[in-house]
Amino acid sequence: MTGFSTDADDDWLRTFQDVLIRRAWLNEGFQKAEVKATQRPLLRDAAGQHVEATITVDEGMQYRLGEVTFRTSELTRPLIFSEEKLRKTIPLNEGDLFDTSKVRESIEALKVLYGSHGYIDFVTTPITDIDNETQRINLTMELDQQ
Repeated sequence: MTGFSTDADDDWLRTFQDVLIRRAWLNEGFQKAEVKATQRPLLRDAAGQHVEATITVDEGMQYRLGEVTFRTSELTRPLIFSEEKLRKTIPLNEGDLFDTSKVRESIEALKVLYGSHGYIDFVTTPITDIDNETQRINLTMELDQQ
């Protein structure tokens, strides 16, 4: 990316690398992608420092969604909603690319569902189990129903 202009220090490069680039790969199922960003200063002018950024990605294996399960954080408490209703909050089906942005959407959808029934302190913790042989990720949503 030639001509990228910034007045910030190297934090912009880490943000660019980890948030923008790596997240794009995570959303395409590459859960173990390794991203390395480097910069080379080109010039400084009134607009700021211009640099050339080089991005190297070792994408690794591409994963698909395996099984989705739900459990409570207190194993003695049952789920408040049926697994069928909870499953509808996850916009991924078994075999779809494991898209972390969709998992984040699911966490928000679960929070809205529980919040609409008065569970304002509800928290979801996604737990992943990666199977390299099948290139599947089983997802367990641990629900602290409060």
